[in-house]
Amino acid sequence: MPSSFDRGLSAHSYAVSEAGADSYGPVSSAAQLAGEPLLAAFYAHWRDLAGPRAMPRVADFDPFDLPRAALPYVVLIGVEGSAEEPRFKVRLMGTQAVEQSGLDSTGRFVDEVTGAEGVQRRFAEVLRRRQPYYADMGLTWSTRNYKRYRTVVCPLADDADPGRVARLLSLVVFT
Repeated sequence: MPSSFDRGLSAHSYAVSEAGADSYGPVSSAAQLAGEPLLAAFYAHWRDLAGPRAMPRVADFDPFDLPRAALPYVVLIGVEGSAEEPRFKVRLMGTQAVEQSGLDSTGRFVDEVTGAEGVQRRFAEVLRRRQPYYADMGLTWSTRNYKRYRTVVCPLADDADPGRVARLLSLVVFT
């Protein structure tokens, strides 16, 4: 049976979801994000870094190569623990991601943030699949739960072991 990640969104539903419904699914081309220019540019940059590989290495990523408008919305997550029991630690949270969410999770593990259980599950799916996803979700992990966010989360491979995901790179925009 396909996971909810596999059942994801159609290529035409990646813009804002209807009536505030939560949705997420795999991303395999920037065209799927046509309604989200900043997210599409972010994904295209990640894809360019990867080249013919499934995903770029951590060493390939330089935040200053991102579109300038994207930097305040970037979130970098470290992957700790085993593939079977991963823990995700927020290593960097852009200024707008902090301001818009009302929460600075820098230095915290995602499993310590109330309401972030769904985020934890989706991150684990990225580890398993080694494939980016797009999500349009309610902001359950913040006191600003009246907001929604859209994100693309992309894996970065370990420099020494290119088959292992060492970091997750995310761009988060809020509505």
